[in-house]
Amino acid sequence: MEQCKRLFQAFGRRKNVDPKNLLVSRFRRNLNIFDLIGIGMGSSLGIGVYIVLSYVIKHQAGPSAVLSVIIAGVAALLSGFCYSEFTTRLPQAGSSYAFVYASLGELSAFVIGWSMILENIILAAAAAKAWSQYFDGLLNGTIHSYTRTYLQWTGDGFFTDCPDIASCGILFMTSLLFVCNAKASTLFSFILTTMNGLVIICIICVGIFHVRHENWTDPPGFFPFGMTGIIAGAGTLFCIFTGIDSICSVSEETREPIKIVPRAIITSNILTFVIIMCVTLAVTLSYPWYNLQDIMAIPTVYQNKGVNGSFYVFAIGGLMGLTAALVSSIQGIPRLLFSMKMDRLLYPCCLLNPDTGGVFKLTIFPLLIASLLSVFVTLNMLIQMLALGSLISYTCVAVCVLHVRYQPTHVGLFQEYEDLNEDKFVQSTELVYPSLFTRNPKNNNDLSKTFVEKNNIGFFNRLSKDPKNHLIMPDKPRDSTYHKMDSVINDTPSGSQSSLFQIPPGIAIEPSNATSMTSSIALIIFIIATTVFSFIVIFASDSLFTGSWWATACFLISVITLIVTTVVIVKQPQNQTSLLFKTPYVPFVPLLLIFINMLMMSSLSYKAWLRFSIWLFTGIIVYFIYGIRHSTESEIDDQEVVLYEINDQERTPIK
Repeated sequence: MEQCKRLFQAFGRRKNVDPKNLLVSRFRRNLNIFDLIGIGMGSSLGIGVYIVLSYVIKHQAGPSAVLSVIIAGVAALLSGFCYSEFTTRLPQAGSSYAFVYASLGELSAFVIGWSMILENIILAAAAAKAWSQYFDGLLNGTIHSYTRTYLQWTGDGFFTDCPDIASCGILFMTSLLFVCNAKASTLFSFILTTMNGLVIICIICVGIFHVRHENWTDPPGFFPFGMTGIIAGAGTLFCIFTGIDSICSVSEETREPIKIVPRAIITSNILTFVIIMCVTLAVTLSYPWYNLQDIMAIPTVYQNKGVNGSFYVFAIGGLMGLTAALVSSIQGIPRLLFSMKMDRLLYPCCLLNPDTGGVFKLTIFPLLIASLLSVFVTLNMLIQMLALGSLISYTCVAVCVLHVRYQPTHVGLFQEYEDLNEDKFVQSTELVYPSLFTRNPKNNNDLSKTFVEKNNIGFFNRLSKDPKNHLIMPDKPRDSTYHKMDSVINDTPSGSQSSLFQIPPGIAIEPSNATSMTSSIALIIFIIATTVFSFIVIFASDSLFTGSWWATACFLISVITLIVTTVVIVKQPQNQTSLLFKTPYVPFVPLLLIFINMLMMSSLSYKAWLRFSIWLFTGIIVYFIYGIRHSTESEIDDQEVVLYEINDQERTPIK
């Protein structure tokens, strides 16, 4: 029993964050906002325009892909708000992995980090595969024909009928560029993204002159795949917005990351959404969606429309966009592995090159996996596997925002943190620091009985784990301060500033362990209800429309549960610490993001879930073999256990 207890405690170990080191970088800070936008949009536009969009239009949504883009764009915008808050809290490499580690615990962080490694591997493989197809198209299929002559087998839909050697070559060449210099690769990606943007503008402009409304209205109409197809298309298109995570992963290499990274995230999201929407409108209105080709769809659309020279112009633009996407996806792999290696959740697999700011020994194993996928797996199969890892990680970040907003302790940097001296740090934040709390007397006007516990005050004291200090009294009288706060509490709304509900008299403005537990339980129930709702809408919509009693009952129960849990969460008091950037309208924005993401995840194919589960199972084995015993947080726990045993021995009376 004791072993099981320690095991679950290990799963929930959260990363200790020292505010002194949050702005200390292990890399050179040489990236500006334009570099970050280039990284974010480079991955998004290359993958989105030249790979994913045509697949969604032809196989999942048809002309209604326009609505899929809107759903995915809204989810991405909400995700951008959540990521921006955590980036200002924890301005260090690792993106969603670091956020989850500091908020939800070690096992959840490992799952997210392992999932994002797979996501970047598949992105790199898909970009390399599509790049090879575009390059071969410019050569009139010479490479493919030559390969089929000497190496050919029967494909089964998952594996190709002949190896794609060119994709492996471009993958390794791009990796060498990143090894040489991270700044050079980022600049190269920005230039390619800019040139690709000009080509995309040409695609949109040419499409405007070939609009035919009949392409939306002719049978099978605007909704050939129904509502299920729209949601499935949105889930697949969501991988277009993985640039958010790419931007966050380079925050340690960014000048003034607290200011620049949130702006880059929001700007990149908006620009990507506008461009993808315009391309979707241009393609679906100018060409019958069911005639799109699986290979080089965009160049062949306008070639078939008789636009002279468009094939080569758009194919070259595709090569530039896919190269930028390849650079962005490869950049994310070593940075994420470096963060997990520093936390000792993975065996050391990469070294920092202090001269170039890049990676000296690139992560060979992920690169080999990406090469094998690009050589032997079809592009359509790679596309189906793209979005799942991003949806899971983005959903976890939304959960993290809700978790830290409703807990009494604080995570990361905040606005009052200006001096590294702890005494000044505590004094300057005594009104908003979440660990300073008061007993809540029955009479709200009597605030004379107050106390401050050592284990709840001060980030540095909590990290020091000094067992000798149990109580810290305030340096100055606080009666007047608390009486002033009492007058504010009586007129302050509960929890979120956007809340429609008022705090009942006698409830503290700051969260406690009880209110935090209430919000956590309500959040878990909300996620379960969202899962039930999603499965009813996706898999039992026919039964629901025909009036089946079980489908109707499950649907109504899930809807009522969603409403009730939302009200319960809104009623809980939030942590009032002033942040450098706050997700607006909490808890509504994170809850809406969780709801949309769960819908999109439910719409993905079971084969994608099966393949992801195999990768996840492999990662769990790695965690139990190495990570759980060697993580830095496990060493801290072991030191605490030894210290506790020594103290017990000192207190044992001598007979």
